[in-house]
Amino acid sequence: MNYDKEKSIDVIKNIRQITGLSQEKFAERIGYSRDQIAKVEIGKSNLDIDLLVRLANISGRTMEEIVTGVVPENNLYGIGKRIEHLSEEKREYAIRTIDIILHGLEEGM
Repeated sequence: MNYDKEKSIDVIKNIRQITGLSQEKFAERIGYSRDQIAKVEIGKSNLDIDLLVRLANISGRTMEEIVTGVVPENNLYGIGKRIEHLSEEKREYAIRTIDIILHGLEEGM
């Protein structure tokens, strides 16, 4: 496993952006200051183990994914990234298809 600071920063920013929270609200949610999160997101501060664990817990990603920036294509985040790269028409089709599958699974529970 190799640490890739730039990729790790991208993953961390994405984790926050997916929550739809500002840096300040996100920081409050995970018990950090906005300044700490901002410094990590711009690469002026490295991840500490505590922050890494908290990010993994709220995002469903592994610590290795966060540190290396390498995300397996078969997990939810990897699938989401693959969908992002589709044309708008194909992306909408993929989302509708996944929604139908999820409704079917939920009803079967």
